[in-house]
Parts: sequence; structure tokens; C-alpha cells
Amino acid sequence: MNTSLRIGNSSLSQLSRGSEWRRWDLHVHTASSYDYDYKATDSDDILVRALKRNEIVAIAITDHFTIDANRIKNIREKAFELRRQKYRILVNKRL
Repeated sequence: MNTSLRIGNSSLSQLSRGSEWRRWDLHVHTASSYDYDYKATDSDDILVRALKRNEIVAIAITDHFTIDANRIKNIREKAFELRRQKYRILVNKRL
């Protein structure tokens, strides 16, 4: 009988390394936000490079009065190209 503890698809031995610190930025605006200062076509590239440089692995896009699905998809794809792993992007709207 297998008595190993499982959580989801992971065994306890896979989870035994403990907590890990990760950098998240939970308040990020993009050029889709009406009051964003830099609206050039490379704004997503600059954002993604800054995230990588600062080792941020997850963000919450908090644009004013809008959710731009195309921009979010673009940022996610650019982040994946740089990091070669899935990037966590949370989306909310600031009113």
C-alpha cells in the first residue's frame, strides 16, 4: 500500500524544499492606461525587459478604466520569449 502524502499531482517529497521568495509587482500600468506617460510602440518591450532585469516573475496589470486583452497577450508572449517559462499575469481594472 502506498502511504505517501500527495497534494495535487505532487508528492510531499517534491514539496519539502519549503517556501520560496519570488518578486511580484501587483500594481503595473501599461500604455493602455489613459494616463500612462510613454505611449510609443516599444512600451511593452521596455516593460518586459524591466521585469526581467528586476527578476519580477508575476505582475498585476492595473490600468485605468480598461482591460486591453491584446496588450496583455502581447506582454505575456514577450515575457515568455525572454524567460522561456510561463509568466503570471493577473488582470484588474482601476476605476
